[in-house]
Amino acid sequence: RLSPEEVKRRREKGLCFKCEERFTPGHQCKQAFVIEVANPDDKEDEVEEEPPQEDEIEAFREEPEISMHAMAGIRGPRTMRLPAWVKDRRVMVLVDNGSSHNFINADLSQKLRLPTTKIEPFEVRVANGERLQCSESFRKVLIKFQGVTVKADLYALPLVGPDVVLGVQWLEGLGKVTTDYRTGVMEFNSEGRLVTLSADTDKETKEVGLKNIERVWRGGAQIFA
Repeated sequence: RLSPEEVKRRREKGLCFKCEERFTPGHQCKQAFVIEVANPDDKEDEVEEEPPQEDEIEAFREEPEISMHAMAGIRGPRTMRLPAWVKDRRVMVLVDNGSSHNFINADLSQKLRLPTTKIEPFEVRVANGERLQCSESFRKVLIKFQGVTVKADLYALPLVGPDVVLGVQWLEGLGKVTTDYRTGVMEFNSEGRLVTLSADTDKETKEVGLKNIERVWRGGAQIFA
């Protein structure tokens, strides 16, 4: 059992109520154990331990969501396409603040043979109302951008356009970020130095994005302008 103070502390930090680790969608505790309150005789101050609910955790105020721009791999008003490397493969990353979490194309994750973390399946809501099932995650995947390497936890989804989507989950971990969507440049500090990333604005990229919209449409996903 947890004291009210401990419940408050874990809720504020987004920690699991059972294992003290950060709670994410599909989270599974590595080990199960019982926590006793400091004063077991004080029954009024005790709180029955419960599995964490998404609406109780600060880090997950809303259900996991991915934008249509991210699904189709097209540039939106607040997205940036960045060439990058995962292992020895060149990939296209879409930085999208309209997507709540980080995602990777499910087929690509198999080709890369990334170490898989099985999770409790959960649904990701597409911006048009559809729901996709996610049951795999990949922890601390190294992504190399233009002279800098970052780590990101990724969730597998059947993406149509980009190889990887970095959403709010990644952006929040960067701290202060300066982004000029007009010029396609974002800047942030990493390990004490200023990092500048430039987006891919090639015309060919835009044409590929339009083709991906058609693929999403034919797959049954309705797209709203």
